[in-house]
Amino acid sequence: MWIRFDPPFLDFGNTHLGKEIKKEVRIINMHDDKTLEISSIESPNKYFSIIQPKQRVLEPQDEITFEVIFLPRKIGNVEQTLFINTRTSKLKYPVSSIFKLCSLFF
Repeated sequence: MWIRFDPPFLDFGNTHLGKEIKKEVRIINMHDDKTLEISSIESPNKYFSIIQPKQRVLEPQDEITFEVIFLPRKIGNVEQTLFINTRTSKLKYPVSSIFKLCSLFF
């Protein structure tokens, strides 16, 4: 594949209910002569929000970053796929986390 994600998948690990976490993802255009144009990045549920990249066109060997914000709303595991829409395809990017109740007592 001529697109690379860094990290290859996004794992928010063990988090606490109601605690917002933000992580950055890089998209790298590995192609030598094709430009990649990103239309949008979508999250299909309320757990993950996307801060869209300002730059939408990746020249060959170029990269951009976007941020994923995770806000756990219930206890349990979540595995989701983000969709990166380009002019020619819909790329999939996996994200996951395990969230638990935050203890108020030490």
